[in-house]
Amino acid sequence: MSSSLSSDEFVGTVADETSCPISLKAFHASILNDHQAHVREEKAYRPIPGIRQVDPETVQRQYRQVKQEVQHLIASILTQGSSHP
Repeated sequence: MSSSLSSDEFVGTVADETSCPISLKAFHASILNDHQAHVREEKAYRPIPGIRQVDPETVQRQYRQVKQEVQHLIASILTQGSSHP
């Protein structure tokens, strides 16, 4: 049962093909973490530089523009499709 697994364990099954059968389809494994390496790696992280500030109004405006462009593309394709026999 997966609810009884520890945070570093995983289980599963795999499917095979008739041309390449797998005898053991179920697996139960655990991940070996090097916690000190993770800490060293995280200490080396640098913040991602910001490109620009975006406000909600700009996001909405861009969304409406993209939505309108997609609607025009669909209408154009449908119009072209109906003009061809």
